[in-house]
Amino acid sequence: MGWLCSYKNIDIHRSQKVFHKKKFTDKLCEEIPSFSQFLEEYEWLITDIELFRSEWIHRMVGGGKMYSGGNKSGPTGEVSIMIPIDPTVDKLKGMDYVKRIEELKEANGTWLYTLEEFTNRFSLGTKHFVLDCLNHVLNHEEIIRKV
Repeated sequence: MGWLCSYKNIDIHRSQKVFHKKKFTDKLCEEIPSFSQFLEEYEWLITDIELFRSEWIHRMVGGGKMYSGGNKSGPTGEVSIMIPIDPTVDKLKGMDYVKRIEELKEANGTWLYTLEEFTNRFSLGTKHFVLDCLNHVLNHEEIIRKV
């Protein structure tokens, strides 16, 4: 988010110029107070992107694996590339792994995203995030100009 730092003269190290870093968001909210509401609204996306980025892009290079939505030999045994809803589930072992999968199934009806669900979640969320971010900046500029 270097462009926001340049726009508001926020002087922090480039490694801090990301929405999941408190130093960046605190300074941004000092400059544009309406960003606190924006950040609350998109906290789920910011958190998820960071979790999935850290786990899958850096550790697993992509994250998608072959999973079965049911019994592989039964009639519901659809095997496809899917992505765990919890990006850290593959780190778990034994009963912790099984327990976490059951928790995800209970909360979501499944423990896996289809490739399409995963893509839509982040592409649509990111699209709205970027447009709303720009809207906050433009509204802030309009308020400043009126004063």
